[in-house]
Amino acid sequence: MKVSLVVAPYNIILDCYGADESKTGKADYGYWIPLGMGNLASSILEAGHKTEIIDCGPHNYTYEDVKRILKQSKPDAIGVSANIAIQRQSKTLVQSLREEFDVPIFMGGGLATTFPEKTLKENPHLSFILVGEAEKTISSALEALEGKKSFKDIPGIGYKENGKIIITEPIKPVENLDEIPSPAWHLFDIPAYKPLPLQHVKLPVVPYLSSRSCPYGKCTFCFQSGISAQKYRRHSVDRVINDFKILTEKFKVKEVAFWDDIFFVNEKWVLEFCRRLKEEKIDIPWQALAHGNTVTRKMIEAASKTGCWNIAMGYESGSPEVLKISNKGTNMQQLKEVTKIIHDNKITTRGYFVVGLPGDSPQGAVRTSQFAIDLDLTFAQFNVAFPEYGTKLYFDALNKGMISEDYTTRTGASYVPDGFKDAQEVGRAARLAYKRFYMRPRYVLKHAIRALTHPTLIPGYFKAVPYILGVSFNKKNY
Repeated sequence: MKVSLVVAPYNIILDCYGADESKTGKADYGYWIPLGMGNLASSILEAGHKTEIIDCGPHNYTYEDVKRILKQSKPDAIGVSANIAIQRQSKTLVQSLREEFDVPIFMGGGLATTFPEKTLKENPHLSFILVGEAEKTISSALEALEGKKSFKDIPGIGYKENGKIIITEPIKPVENLDEIPSPAWHLFDIPAYKPLPLQHVKLPVVPYLSSRSCPYGKCTFCFQSGISAQKYRRHSVDRVINDFKILTEKFKVKEVAFWDDIFFVNEKWVLEFCRRLKEEKIDIPWQALAHGNTVTRKMIEAASKTGCWNIAMGYESGSPEVLKISNKGTNMQQLKEVTKIIHDNKITTRGYFVVGLPGDSPQGAVRTSQFAIDLDLTFAQFNVAFPEYGTKLYFDALNKGMISEDYTTRTGASYVPDGFKDAQEVGRAARLAYKRFYMRPRYVLKHAIRALTHPTLIPGYFKAVPYILGVSFNKKNY
């Protein structure tokens, strides 16, 4: 059986970040390899089937392009990836494909896992959906398509029978992540993927997950604290090092970005990973995420000596009250100390902040941007609060009638705390935070000098300017 896996056409800058296209220009950057689809493809191949990946975003494929490619490849089944940010595009793709192809069409990803009934109801042309970690489900699902099994006997499947929606028992999370095959890197045009400006130092760069879920998992606004959250698991150091070797030697990857919810968790694991990088002479830049509660000086010192150039961290707010209400588990003094450790080791910082959390206000958003400035962060991102399904924030917003299960976008305020008048005021506060942080003469001068002393960064800075302007001045979505 041949399975074609497709990511629908979407504009990453507009659809996922809400930036104004008139200021950002063509969205030819901002795309990362879809790791979940890469893992699924590997599982399909391991089961003895054929597969291909058609990722529309980085290639600027249209719906018609997808149909043209599929007519040539003649798949026996088509899988469509979907998440909340691009569910509209994924629905349009499924409808378009059903008009042309009489083969099973299925959907997987965050949307199908988070809203299985909703996904099947709103996409009547789907044959089935994969719910949860699909790497162990897909082989059985394909056997069902071949008539060897029944959907009803397969955990983690959603389908319709006589007009009735049926969701089978949940699939158990994979305990040993090393059992999951590495992403099918060979199915991607790796050089075509270019992240947002200044989110990398070398190309090609690939994302990588050394773990799944979050070991903290208590933040009231985060998916990893919701009812769909799963147990934290991590690959062995051996597996990660082996993947690094394959990426650098076979695919000529020049940088790796860890996408773990929190990479710097277990000091012993991190130190062993850094030791092995040295031992195997793997000399490439890498970046990762941290939590203020789990970082140690030993971790950062080891990371700085083995290629780590940037550490991102969810600071969230410059208001102690907001941090407490959100159950972030950190305080401002702790965040200052951790940031200093990172900077002392010559590693740049990227701060993630959320405007419009419970307890926030326009004045609080100003304090948040000032906190980012005082920390002297290298980069900062100010998002509007988004009620992730199943979280405390989600149920609070649902009970107040602020949202419904039909909410579709991350680029506008879906939640308005008592300190703000309306969603528009939340959006304005986020835009102001961007302006205050990035449009300081001191910041501009500092980074102009940085670019001149590191000429390889100059193209990134040129591309970053319209992106920042697009986010800062867009009044439609953000």
